[in-house]
Amino acid sequence: MGQVKRHTILVVDDSEVSRDFARYALESAFDVFAAASVDEAEQLLERMNPDLVLLDIQLRESPQVSGADLCRRIKARLTHLVPIILYSARSDEELAALADDCGADGYLSKVNGPHALAKKVHEIRSMILW
Repeated sequence: MGQVKRHTILVVDDSEVSRDFARYALESAFDVFAAASVDEAEQLLERMNPDLVLLDIQLRESPQVSGADLCRRIKARLTHLVPIILYSARSDEELAALADDCGADGYLSKVNGPHALAKKVHEIRSMILW
């Protein structure tokens, strides 16, 4: 009998703590890959087709390219639907406006904790019928 495919999530965040936090919240149900910069994320995207991208909006390691810019690049480049969730410590109001502006599929404040992150990912998963 074949093995069930685990869906993949790409976490793009320059904070090692945030990457580890996301991995902790999601790795029991998903294969989680992480990138610390825009360059690293783009290299991973050349080799893989993640089922979802969890994207920090402020990437200090790549100040010339914001998370919103990367979101637009991913949406323009990929030929298949890849949901993108903005994940930041900013307020929900600010994240909602940024998500709308860059075409992200959702947003979540980091202050909501690991259970909220897992819940949000599962909500999006059920909406796109993985």
